[in-house]
Amino acid sequence: MLLLDFLAANRDESVFPHANEIDFDREANPMISFGRGIHACLGQQIARMELRVLWSTLLKRLPGVRLAVSPSEVPWRPRDTATFGPAHLPVTW
Repeated sequence: MLLLDFLAANRDESVFPHANEIDFDREANPMISFGRGIHACLGQQIARMELRVLWSTLLKRLPGVRLAVSPSEVPWRPRDTATFGPAHLPVTW
């Protein structure tokens, strides 16, 4: 049995400098979050479209949106879960 840790995808510091930081100016890269080749996720294009719509709509409706706490105060879910990310994201606008 082969178990892949997809939470580690795109986090190789030798390939992605500062891999754990959000960098909207980062060079395009061959990400593997949705798999590759014959194993590519069939829903990846709709997921990407949904994210584009989400962010463009959110930023248009709340142009001053920003974190309400410092980035170091944002609580994160454990890395060993399938839903790794912020437990909640306090924002203000």
